[in-house]
Amino acid sequence: TARISSDVMVRAGERITVVVDNNKLHFFDPATNLRIY
Repeated sequence: TARISSDVMVRAGERITVVVDNNKLHFFDPATNLRIY
């Protein structure tokens, strides 16, 4: 899931650059649904 400001104008098929804040990432084990990191 990504949250993008509503004032960002992007059209279907348009390529964009996305920057990720690694401190906000969450990883889960798909078998157990437990948090990995």
